[in-house]
Amino acid sequence: MDDQRAVWDTAYIDDLPDSAFLHIEPGGTKDEQGKTVPRSLRHFPVRDASGAVDMPHLRNAMSRIPQSDLPQATKDRAMAKAQRMMDEMSRSSPDSEYEVRGTDLWPDAALEFRATGDGLTLEGYAAVFDTPSVPIPGGPRGAFTETIRSGAFSRTLTRNPDVTLRYQHNLTTLPLARTRSGTLQLSETSRGLWVHASLPDNEIGRPVRDAVRRGDISGMSFRFRVPSKAGEKWSSDYSQRDLIEVALGAEVSVVDFPAYPDTTVAVRHLAETADVPVDALAAAFDVLREPDARLTSEQRDLLYAAVAAKTDAPFVGPRLAKARERLAALVS
Repeated sequence: MDDQRAVWDTAYIDDLPDSAFLHIEPGGTKDEQGKTVPRSLRHFPVRDASGAVDMPHLRNAMSRIPQSDLPQATKDRAMAKAQRMMDEMSRSSPDSEYEVRGTDLWPDAALEFRATGDGLTLEGYAAVFDTPSVPIPGGPRGAFTETIRSGAFSRTLTRNPDVTLRYQHNLTTLPLARTRSGTLQLSETSRGLWVHASLPDNEIGRPVRDAVRRGDISGMSFRFRVPSKAGEKWSSDYSQRDLIEVALGAEVSVVDFPAYPDTTVAVRHLAETADVPVDALAAAFDVLREPDARLTSEQRDLLYAAVAAKTDAPFVGPRLAKARERLAALVS
């Protein structure tokens, strides 16, 4: 992913549609283009003019939300939406450089994940070798199983990557550990990718330690990419994938739900069926989740298209239906 932040001046931001923003305050009006007036009611732009999520601006928004003057409930909703978008960008898809895998994709592997010693050490496997995963949605032809082959991490680890340990892939908080400082060690064993981390004895580390002890957190996941075509091998029907070489991303995480959310895949498949942009349709669904948000005309049309794609009978939007009723009344 390109982390270089593009320069968005005031004129560019003002010209963005409402769907480009994480939060829009109620009380405004809409101009002829369906954009909220006054523009000051729109907060945290994260999508560019094409509707694509801009990762540097998304990260910037996540750092600004807690410092804003908005009500706490509003900040919580905005942060939750931003985190969903961050997760979506991290998931496996043709448009993402990095993919994310969780330990619960290998439920029969009996993975170790425990607090040990003085209670400030975490150890566990973030990935297991030569064990087929449970079905993973979102492949080239639907769900597929995946097997990480022994030695897949050897090259990336010899390069001593700077990797941090996080909670729930949240890159906006302080890291729990880091390879550069020596508080996080990653190694490849015959079984898989082993993680050993010394957590800080502070307000960041203690909640994670306690959650692991209680069993509230029982999983790990890691971010990776396939560096070359030779690094992966698909079966002829794309139902199975072997990972021969992977390059680690900037973090591994302790997580409570490490698997893929089905809703992410459902939105992607629905967008493909309706032949509409994935990000734009996801943004429209985000608006439906927000009590105070309003759909733009473009988002409304996207949802109509999605409904039409899943309806056997021809779908007619409310405006056209009313126009037909008026025409029928005039003719009769």
